[in-house]
Amino acid sequence: MASSKIDLSGLKHFMNSVEQYRQLLQNFRNAMELICEDARQYAESEYAQYGHSDITVSYDNGGTMATIYARGEQVAFFEFGTGDVGNGTYPDTSKIPQSGVPITSSWVYYYDSPAKRTSHGVRGWFWDNKFRKGNQAEAEVWKTAQHIKTNARIILQAYFKAESGG
Repeated sequence: MASSKIDLSGLKHFMNSVEQYRQLLQNFRNAMELICEDARQYAESEYAQYGHSDITVSYDNGGTMATIYARGEQVAFFEFGTGDVGNGTYPDTSKIPQSGVPITSSWVYYYDSPAKRTSHGVRGWFWDNKFRKGNQAEAEVWKTAQHIKTNARIILQAYFKAESGG
């Protein structure tokens, strides 16, 4: 009778490594959930501070990437500002719409074109078929992104320290 032995120690080591990696990914996903929830609470408190209780913030957490949403009929108006007063006040001017009509229900941003430029020599924006001088941007979504940059590392460190029993 012939027999041979197969050494499964390598396979067991590989399976153990995969399990450790799976647990690390789960921990990372849990930590991302904490970062998203912190960002949601921060953004909603910022909007509420200015009386915009109709704006809600939510997120989709994909584990390695998350998307944070601000929703409300006037969210783009508060985020970007409008007219001359709002023009250039957004912290990241590359994000201000340059043309067309953003998806903001009946809000229309000021653009440098004759059709949207002036009413009695004053620049601004139109809403409800009436001309309005613009408001400065409040930029709560931009502020939330800055908040995440500042706090994500702190949240991750605290989470993994707690997970390691430290």
